[in-house]
Amino acid sequence: MNSILIPIIYLVLLIVPLSLFSKIYRSSKFKSSIDLISDSWFEPHIERSTYITLLQQPETDEIVLKCALIRRAVEDVKRIWKMRDDKVALVTLIQRGQVGDQLLQQIQAAEKELESEIVEVVSEANTFRMGWGQGIFQSASEIAQQDKIKAVHQNIGHVARVE
Repeated sequence: MNSILIPIIYLVLLIVPLSLFSKIYRSSKFKSSIDLISDSWFEPHIERSTYITLLQQPETDEIVLKCALIRRAVEDVKRIWKMRDDKVALVTLIQRGQVGDQLLQQIQAAEKELESEIVEVVSEANTFRMGWGQGIFQSASEIAQQDKIKAVHQNIGHVARVE
């Protein structure tokens, strides 16, 4: 009886502190990851603020408003791309058990917020010209792609000058 009791006590004394440490460590990692991700997901939407400010000014040309709306849609497209990348990485981390499900709920809430932003942009585009709401994000996607290509070319030029 004594020979079985000692290994069991040893295992209990070994497993309990390790599991306690693991739980504390994961919760601290989880809190720090929430802080990092929430900062990157919820940056201020400067283009939306600019568009709303221009919309409230009475003497703003329609062309300026359309350009501001397109820039707003371009920023939304970039946010969609970033959200997709973040979600893939987050699902991988959740499957490995490195972060909790609460983080997935946060990204889903951010997706819903982005969807409402997209609906708002489409309805604003339709106020300028009926049917423009369907095409504005195609144009915005092309512009965002060009911005990405331009940034890569500028980075290549900068690296070439440094070398």
